[in-house]
Amino acid sequence: MRRSALLCMLLLPLACDKPAPDQPKGETVVQAPSKSNPGNPFLGVPDDQERLYEQEIPEHDPTFEPRLKGKVTLTKVTEVPYNQLMAVRQQGDVFSEEQREDWVYFAVETQRPVLLPGADGAPPTPAQLRVVERFKAKMPGVK
Repeated sequence: MRRSALLCMLLLPLACDKPAPDQPKGETVVQAPSKSNPGNPFLGVPDDQERLYEQEIPEHDPTFEPRLKGKVTLTKVTEVPYNQLMAVRQQGDVFSEEQREDWVYFAVETQRPVLLPGADGAPPTPAQLRVVERFKAKMPGVK
């Protein structure tokens, strides 16, 4: 049990972009439009791509957990209705938010359960992996 608790404590701080110290959680940042500035994608990854654990934590890093290889830590951007953004804002769950042209991009942190394979036939170890889910919502009144 101690090993599982320690593993969870180690995994929770991993796999996540944190807001800059001068950007409180939930603050909207206006960025250059993503279409005209492809070099500045939301949270550093193009909309149609996801980021895997090993792309975030290099294998030579002492905190690297090889059993998490292939796990998604940052999702592709999903289009959602504007009222979903408003609901997430009201709940205080917006991790990061940026306005780009007619769109509001936002992200939500979630904890996903993962089973890590046990060594030498041992049973799998349950853990939690922090995943940042990305969304975009069309601003109201924009066609």
